[in-house]
Amino acid sequence: NGLVKPRNKMQNYKNLPLYSVNVKIFLQLGLIGRSTRAKQILLAFVPAATYLAQIIYLYKSWGGDIGETDMNFYMLAHITHCLVRLIMVVRNNKRFVRFLQSIDRWYQNIELNSDTEVVHMLQDVTTHTQKSRIGFYTITIDALCSYIYPFSFEERKFILDIYYIFFGAKQTTFYEFFLLLQALLLVPTLVFVYMPFTNILLTSLKFGEVILMDLRTKLRNISKQNEASQLREFKECLLYYAEIIIVRNALEYLVSIDGFFHVALFGLMLCMVLFFISLYMIFD
Repeated sequence: NGLVKPRNKMQNYKNLPLYSVNVKIFLQLGLIGRSTRAKQILLAFVPAATYLAQIIYLYKSWGGDIGETDMNFYMLAHITHCLVRLIMVVRNNKRFVRFLQSIDRWYQNIELNSDTEVVHMLQDVTTHTQKSRIGFYTITIDALCSYIYPFSFEERKFILDIYYIFFGAKQTTFYEFFLLLQALLLVPTLVFVYMPFTNILLTSLKFGEVILMDLRTKLRNISKQNEASQLREFKECLLYYAEIIIVRNALEYLVSIDGFFHVALFGLMLCMVLFFISLYMIFD
């Protein structure tokens, strides 16, 4: 196929162009592939400790400013979502690797053996995936804005408000330490867990469209010469469809819990907003 560029025979899911830099980020963080449990625990420690401190702060500040409480609920929901994704990826490490390896095989098979129209569609998906870097640039700007946020107040503020039981987090030395911890470890960890997961999910869904297009092309091109050839090619299409179902089930297993938390947490946020609006209208 003249459209296909030569690829390194040693290429695998780790540098599959379909996922751009997203898989490489997970590999560098040690979330998938060969990684020690200690590295994964250290990566999750700061977000988990901050999460608990957020809950305590929310409890301690309950009944204060409605706007601040609402914002704290929003940030708590967001970090909960990030932690859920982190735990899901680490817990399903081998499943993620097997899924990505299967996508790599599909990708190479379509590149080498599929119809020109399907290859064009695959290349379009790959091109759009490369643009996911724009999302990283955008969220980097957001992260820089979050670094400025604490300094826009006269009193001491954190990027994410926290409260530790055994010592005052806003005391001198402790404050600088926790602020740097949030800026240098917490925010980058949340960004590099949340964004690649989202990009991998969306790219997998787009790649699913390519696979279905490939199946449709195979069905359309079934030979009409004789019944034996038709039957053989139709059976091949059925096997192809069975493989699609397997990949679809694998993806659903990996992201279904995330989808549930996404809907549940942000649905909860909407309920909280309505609750606070009702309180404001009652006591205004």
